[in-house]
Amino acid sequence: MMSDLIQIRSTSKRNILVSAMSGVVGLLVGAVLLVLLPVEYYLVGIFVTSLSLVFLLIAWVKFREPSYSFLLSKQYIIYQCRHGKWQLDWGNIQRLDVPTVSSGLNSRAIDMVGIKLKSYPDFLQHIS
Repeated sequence: MMSDLIQIRSTSKRNILVSAMSGVVGLLVGAVLLVLLPVEYYLVGIFVTSLSLVFLLIAWVKFREPSYSFLLSKQYIIYQCRHGKWQLDWGNIQRLDVPTVSSGLNSRAIDMVGIKLKSYPDFLQHIS
C-alpha cells in the first residue's frame, strides 16, 4: 500500500557521521601530536587540530538541516530548509517545465524544474 506522502531526503544531510567521526579522531590525533612531537613540529599538530575543528563544524551545519527537503502529497508540495519553508498547493500550479536557455541559434535545457504559479499571493501566505 502506498503512503499519501512522498518524502525526498536532503542531499546536504548525508555523511554527518563521517564528518563528525573525522573531526573527533582528528582532535585526538592532533592532541597526541601536540604532546609527543618536538616543538619544531608543533605546527603540524595545530594544522591537524584546526582541520578537525572544520570537520566538526561541517558536521554541525549538516545536522541542523531537516531530514527531508521536499514533501509531496496529493494536496501540496512543501520545501523546507533550516531557514524556513514554503508550501505550494497543486491547484495553484499553472505549469511545470524544464527551462531552456538560448545561445545564438541553439537552445539547451537547464538542470532544474520551473514552476509557473496561478496566484502569487496564495503562495506568499505559505512562506515562513
